[in-house]
Amino acid sequence: MSQLDDHRVAEADLASVRDRPQVVHDDSVALRQKRFEYEMLQMIEEALDRLNTGNFGACQACGRTIALLRLQAIPWAGIA
Repeated sequence: MSQLDDHRVAEADLASVRDRPQVVHDDSVALRQKRFEYEMLQMIEEALDRLNTGNFGACQACGRTIALLRLQAIPWAGIA
């Protein structure tokens, strides 16, 4: 390998090292987004189950009725 080739390889390695924090950050953001989406789907599925069993609109913690405005804003709300 020539010195020029060695220099190009070194530059590529350095660029890769510089980009690593951004890649880690991007992966972290993507993972948090996927987790949020998964949790949201679970809450929606639980709300559908409550709807099917006749428990929709009741607070899961105390049994009180959840306010209609809250249910209109967040239909999967399970706590008043």
